[in-house]
Amino acid sequence: NDLVIKAMARAMTREPDVNVQFAGEEMYRFSRVDIAMAVAIEGGLVTPVIRDVASLSLSAVAQQSQQLAGKARDGKLVPEDYQGGTASISNLGMYGIDEMIPVINPPQALILGIGSGIEKPWKVDGAIALATIMTATASFDHRAIDGAAAARFMAAFRDLVENPMQIIC
Repeated sequence: NDLVIKAMARAMTREPDVNVQFAGEEMYRFSRVDIAMAVAIEGGLVTPVIRDVASLSLSAVAQQSQQLAGKARDGKLVPEDYQGGTASISNLGMYGIDEMIPVINPPQALILGIGSGIEKPWKVDGAIALATIMTATASFDHRAIDGAAAARFMAAFRDLVENPMQIIC
């Protein structure tokens, strides 16, 4: 989960036109990438926010996500912990769900849904072989993010996940 959060932040940095929100008649653009991560709790779901993810190391992302998830499960989040995310991520892969269609959390304009890795036949080095394939699906508010920017973001995210050294370096 921490790797995909970091990859999402890097992809948003590469494609800054997706780091926006549409609220009422106003469009907001952000220089920081603050990602709200979905955490299942008793009776529902909360989305604590990891701040300025793009500038954090992978270990700092891991530390903050673990701390915030723990606070969420213990019912100890304060409003500053869950307000102000510029985009959201929901990972159902840990539950064995291989695909999902996430729903945007207004006023955010982007949510990324992550499914579990499934072993499938795939073209590998010019031949068909088994590969672990992860599904990533995003929903975009097209009042704020056009299809071309959305496609560039998804391509950047795919590139980062397929080349993880770009995430950890």
